[in-house]
Order: sequence, then C-alpha cells, then structure tokens
Amino acid sequence: MNKAARYSFRYQVIILFFIVVAIPFVFIGYFAYNKSVETVELANSTVSLDAVGRTGKNLDAYLNEVNDKQDEIMYSKEVQAALSSEPKDRLEEINLSTELIRLSNLKNSASNALMTVRIFPWETWRYSGYLNAIYPGVDIEEQAWFQSAKERGKPFWHLFLPRDNPTKFKEPSLARVKRLYSLERTEPRGIVTVEVKESVLRDYLSPLMMVEGQRIMLVHPDNTVYYHSASTGVGEAVPYSKLSEFMKLGNSGSKTIELDGSRYIVTYTKLEHTAFKLVSLIPLEQLTKPVEGIESMTMLFLLFYFLLSLFTIIYLTVRFSNPIHEIVMHMKRVERGDFNVHWQQLPRKDEVGLLYHGMTHMVRQLGELVDNLGRAAQEKKELEFQVLTHQINPHFLYNTLDVIRWKAEKRNAKDISDMVTSLADLFRLSLNDGKEMTTVARELDHVRAYVAMQQERQDTPIQLVIVVDDDLLELPLLRLLLQPLVENSIKHGERSRREEEIKIVITGSIEHGVVRFEIRDNGPGIAADVRRRLLAGTMPDGAAGQRQGVGLRNVHERLRVYFGEPYGLRILDHSGGAVIEITHPIMRNEAGAQ
Repeated sequence: MNKAARYSFRYQVIILFFIVVAIPFVFIGYFAYNKSVETVELANSTVSLDAVGRTGKNLDAYLNEVNDKQDEIMYSKEVQAALSSEPKDRLEEINLSTELIRLSNLKNSASNALMTVRIFPWETWRYSGYLNAIYPGVDIEEQAWFQSAKERGKPFWHLFLPRDNPTKFKEPSLARVKRLYSLERTEPRGIVTVEVKESVLRDYLSPLMMVEGQRIMLVHPDNTVYYHSASTGVGEAVPYSKLSEFMKLGNSGSKTIELDGSRYIVTYTKLEHTAFKLVSLIPLEQLTKPVEGIESMTMLFLLFYFLLSLFTIIYLTVRFSNPIHEIVMHMKRVERGDFNVHWQQLPRKDEVGLLYHGMTHMVRQLGELVDNLGRAAQEKKELEFQVLTHQINPHFLYNTLDVIRWKAEKRNAKDISDMVTSLADLFRLSLNDGKEMTTVARELDHVRAYVAMQQERQDTPIQLVIVVDDDLLELPLLRLLLQPLVENSIKHGERSRREEEIKIVITGSIEHGVVRFEIRDNGPGIAADVRRRLLAGTMPDGAAGQRQGVGLRNVHERLRVYFGEPYGLRILDHSGGAVIEITHPIMRNEAGAQ
C-alpha cells in the first residue's frame, strides 16, 4: 500500500469506524463480559462456601453419630457378655457366634440401614466360624486395617473398597474402626467397625450438587480421597497439587483455580469432629453460560455494525471516493504534462458531479492553451532564426567574397586573402545550407573560423584550446551553439584585457547519457546577481547584462525548444572568469547532420 492510498478517503472512513464504533463496542463488550464473570465467580464462591459449610456440618454430625454408635456398642452389656465368654467347645462357639450375629443385626436394624455395624472378637482364633460367617474367605488377622487396630489404641477411619473384599463390599464404604474394651478390666475384647456406604454419603451430599459437572470430594487428612461424586479416584491421593496446597491454607476457603486446563470455583471446609475436608469443584464454564449469551449478543451486534459499516464504505467509495480518486489520478497526469486525459461521463448534479465536470472542462482548456503556447513559442523561435539567417543572400555573399579574395591575391595581399577565406568559411558554416543540425566537428570548425576572423580584426591575442573526445566529433549537434558563447567571451575579454591574452578553453565529453560542453574563459566573469537573472531574461532594459545575455538566452531557449527542459545552459560559479556549461542530447545519424 503506497502513502497516498493510506490517506485516501475510504481508508479514513475505515479507520474512523474502528475508532468511533468498533473499538468502543468491543471494549464495552469485553469489559461487561469480564465484570459479569467476576460477579458470577464472587457470587457463586459465596454461595458455594455457605452451602459447603452447611453440608459439612450435617455430614460432620452424621459421622459423629457413627462414633456415638460405637460407644453405644462398647457399653452394651449384651456385647460385653458375648465377648467376655471363652467358648470351650464347638457348640459354645456356635452359640456365641449366633449371639454376636444377632446383636450386630439388631444394631444394624436400629440404624435404619444408614450404617453397618461389624463386631470382631479380639482372639479371632476362638471364633473362626463366626468370622467366616461375617467375613468369609478372608483371614482377618492378615488384614492391614485389623493389624493397625490392634497396634493402635486410638480409633481411626478406614476406607473399604470392593477390591479388598468383593463379597462384602459392592461399593466403597467409609468405616470407623475402634477397639472395644472390657468395662471391668480395661483390656481389649474386640474391634468394632461402623461402615457408611458410598450411596449413603451421596444422599447426604446431594444437596450440595448445584450444576452439571460439579465434583464433590471427601478428603482424609492424609490427602487421600475417601469419597468422590464421580466414583473416580476413591482411595487415591488428591490428583491436583494446586488443590492440595490451597486446602492447607485454613479450615475453609473459596477460590477460582485452573485444573486440567479448565477453571473451577473450589470451595472446602474442614469437618470439626473428624478432620475430613469436604471439597466442592464447580466448573466456571457452567456458571458463565448465561453470561456467554451476552458475549454472543455483543459479537452479533459487532458483526451487524461491521456489515453496516462495510456497506457504508462501499457506498461512500462508489458514490464519492471513486470519482474523487479519478480526479486526483487525472490531476497527477496533468502535473506531469499529460493533458490527453480520458474523462468518463458522470451524470450527477451534486457537488461531486459539479467538481468532476468543472475539472474536466478546465483540464481540456488548459491542454489546448499549453498546446497553443508551445506552437506559438516554436513558431516564434523559427521566425526569429529565419530572420537572422536570411538577412544575407548566401550566393551573393559567397560570390562577392570570392572576387575580393581573387583581387587580394592578384595584388599579393596575402593577409587580406586569408581573412576573406576565413570569412567565407565562417558564413558557409553558419548557414549550413539552411539545416538546423550540423556535427560537432563542423561546429568546432565554425568556432575556429570565427576566432581566426576576430584575431585579424583586433590587437589582443586570442588563444583557443579545444579538448573534445573523438567519439563526439561525428555526433549530430544543433548548429550555432558554441560560436555565440565564444563570441561573448571574446567581446567581454576584449573590453577588460587590453594587453593580456584572451584564453578560451572548450571541453566536450559524454557524461550520464548526455553530451556536455564547457566553455571557460579568463575574462572578468559574471556577477552572482547577474547569473541568476541572465538566462531567465529578467535583466532591466538597457543594462549591459541584458545585451550580453541575448546570445546566451538565445542558445538556452533554442535547446529548450528543440529538446525539452532538461537541456540548455548553466552558468557555473567561478572566480577566475566565466564558465558556461551546455547539455545536449546524444543523437545518432540525424538527417541534416553533415
């Protein structure tokens, strides 16, 4: 894109549209969307924290009830009596096993299936039949949790998974494991587990589910997931280090965290009696779906305004910009001197139509005026030159000069004969059979003949030095270019140097694709203010500079008329005399060059 195109009317309209409409609209839409998302995050963080707190209290109360259930079993006289007896034979073992099963079922029925009670004797080898009935196919003594219960005196929570005992556990179960002591001798009599199934926990935590894709976890203090709403990762460590670090900051909190490339509102609370942490992960995209409607509406409005602006730009381009652009392009051609501009018909009556038709009419008249002026100038120069060259009849002049030369030779006046011969050569070369073009060699001969004539008619010696490349000698040259300049140097040198020698140096060469001549003399030079006005023809009437400038301006104007503005004379600044530079185009085999 060029510089002019960047500042054209159509691009200004586009830039103005984006500044006035598009950028503010996008900014407002973006600002409104982000503020809405922030508001949604803040509101939902507050709501989620409150909901998690309430649900956490309910769950904590339920798990605390599990602890109370264990204490109730521990102080049950029936359970104490059943575990205090030592069966002496198989029949007593069967009776005790039947009693323990009855007591367990009784406790389970009392809990309305919200929890499952299991009673394990301390000396398991005495109750092999009972253990096989309540825990079939598994050596209870080999279970890690059972060993831990015997080694540790404090109760603890344990997660039973289906893979631990597929027969007893169809789903993950959260169990409170606690020793059962004798009330009389404070020695362990058994181990009691109260198990809460995953489905029961889900019922307790279901009020916390607010949106699709929400995840709820119950995390043990050792960072193990004991409950997961999606049943994935139960029994495994918390999968996100960011989440683990966040939950270490306090007993509760809420924050937006990016997990697996998605943003979640993470809310947690610590259960008071169990040290579990209840965690809720709400996907932010589910909450911002209504807000995304605002973004979609913003984009639709932006698209509408864009199409409307595009239509406006096309309308302005076709209706206004294209005609103005055509006028500008035509005016650039006119600036380069090309007046042959083809103007299309524009049937409009508004200001653009009036401007278009006015410019059409003006350019056509200007072209006609320039053509007329050019023809008039050319005709004037030709007439002036014809007047100069036809003031003397060439044949009459040549015949007369031959008679004079013959009489001078007859009287042995060799100086007069030579002078007449030089004069005849001078006129012959000047007239050039009426042809405008000569050659560099003939023009230089013309200069030599003129200098020889001037040397004969004045006392001041004239030294002419010509240094011209041989390649130039046969090139065509507009006649009478060098002689008027040499004449000007001799005249002013003669007036200023009565006793010194007049020296004129002519150099010629081809430089940068043009023929360049330089005429340098040792005269008084040309003052700076005169140089500026000499070729422009602005010298005051009657001034000496105006008379000396006739020859210079004539040569300058002839070169301009024949070959155009790049060619002509240039007066160079030089302190030791006048220096005139001529630039002439290189021409090959021109008709008329002799």
